[in-house]
Amino acid sequence: MEEQLSRRPRKLRPGLINMKYQAIAFGPKYASRDPQFMDRMAELMNLSDGSRTIAEIARIVGYEISPVSPAFVAEIFEDLEKHGYVVLEGKPA
Repeated sequence: MEEQLSRRPRKLRPGLINMKYQAIAFGPKYASRDPQFMDRMAELMNLSDGSRTIAEIARIVGYEISPVSPAFVAEIFEDLEKHGYVVLEGKPA
């Protein structure tokens, strides 16, 4: 997990994810686990410039929105990578 949290997400597309697509693609998995997942994902995308680690982004988003587990943030980033929104730079776990 330590290696996963040290990876640096960099978004591949400009802007944010369309909210309707976000709700359809990610809602079934995350809405029941995090009622603020839509806001959280917007902040994750805003911070995904390749300069911060997943752990750093989790800490920032925890302050801006509400506390969140770094492991949960890493899981979201893995899904964002699968959907082609970010690339996770650095060694995979």
